[in-house]
Amino acid sequence: TPRHHRMGVIPVYNLSPSFVEGAIHVPAITIRFLEPLIDLSGAEAVIFTSKHGVAALDRLTDRWKELPCCAVGEATGEAIRERGGPVSIEANGYGRDLAAALGKTSWKTLFFPRPREVANDLKELLQPREIAVHEAIVYETVCHPALEEYVFEDPGIFLFSSPSAVHCFLEKQIWKTGWRAVVIGETTARAFPPGFSVDIAPRRSLEAMVAFATALSSPSF
Repeated sequence: TPRHHRMGVIPVYNLSPSFVEGAIHVPAITIRFLEPLIDLSGAEAVIFTSKHGVAALDRLTDRWKELPCCAVGEATGEAIRERGGPVSIEANGYGRDLAAALGKTSWKTLFFPRPREVANDLKELLQPREIAVHEAIVYETVCHPALEEYVFEDPGIFLFSSPSAVHCFLEKQIWKTGWRAVVIGETTARAFPPGFSVDIAPRRSLEAMVAFATALSSPSF
């Protein structure tokens, strides 16, 4: 693998499917869009827990833009606005906090275009609040086929923005002692084996992760 970094600076690898400036992009996962039937009848609002959910639903129908949209965090909210949807709730990046915000509304029927595997079960979280969640599995994450062959430098800093990226990386690569993990939040941190040391970025965005990792990667002199 060619050297991508200045002498003395540890390379930062972005394992997310999304590109971001300032890191070497080596996606650990790839997004596969699905084709379920979408029925928005009766839904008072739409819940999005990632920008991939926004892209996946937008491929299937435009009708979601007529409903209030609820984003798990900043990046998801931005993806909704970019595609012409109205953002009524923008949480801080955690599913539990989004559920708490939804519980304060008068809505009783929500539509959730979800991934095949979810970090937080919103349907279950909202059940005590007597909010019905109608789901459609609109995308799934799969391990990137090129991940196993990629030769990463040691030392290196790795950015993990989802539990699925953690699972795929540890399945396809043998973790080296000189590597350091930076994660987007607590849910992703919990995807690592017990006792694994990780750094949680101060803000839940790829840009914040890159800034945090870049500070870690620079020489201390």
